[in-house]
Amino acid sequence: MTAGRRALPTLLFALCACLSPAAENSYARIGDDGITVISGNEWYLEEHDALGRPARAAEWKDGRISALTDWIYEGDAPICSSKVVTGDEGSVVTDYDSRGDEIRVERKNAAGVTLSVTERRWDGDRRETSRSVREGDVLTVEEWTYGEDGELESRRLERNGETVLTARYRSESEWTETVYLGGRAVFTQRFENGRRVAPR
Repeated sequence: MTAGRRALPTLLFALCACLSPAAENSYARIGDDGITVISGNEWYLEEHDALGRPARAAEWKDGRISALTDWIYEGDAPICSSKVVTGDEGSVVTDYDSRGDEIRVERKNAAGVTLSVTERRWDGDRRETSRSVREGDVLTVEEWTYGEDGELESRRLERNGETVLTARYRSESEWTETVYLGGRAVFTQRFENGRRVAPR
């Protein structure tokens, strides 16, 4: 399954879920050339290119286009390199790597002002190793490391270059967190079975 197909607007799935033979003003069609879903006053139309990849989609509601989606590819690659969604409230541009993993998301408002930029990195096993989110003057960075067995080993969270939390994992349900204030550790808490353990 390509990233384009994985990233279909949720409206499509919502509409498909509500369609039934008895439903009025409803219609659904999936073909090599595209997808059409109609439910009442909501429409979704997706066009595919000559290679059968999602190329453009439009969503209608109450007789007007509410969102447009474009998928961009590098040559004949089956996975899109970018997806652009434009709507009344602004736009979202999502970039993908060659495996279809999300690597960058930029959100803008209707005036074209950037609201946030999210960047993500992955290792060779498709595990997320870092995520940075910039919103205005605030930059939040989260990093993860993994052990030789592939399990999560540590997590670190920083805001504007200052560490605010670190965590060390013994297992998925057991770990220790240290909270920082002003660059200094202020307290540590343990978790067992996914729940915080009261200090002894």
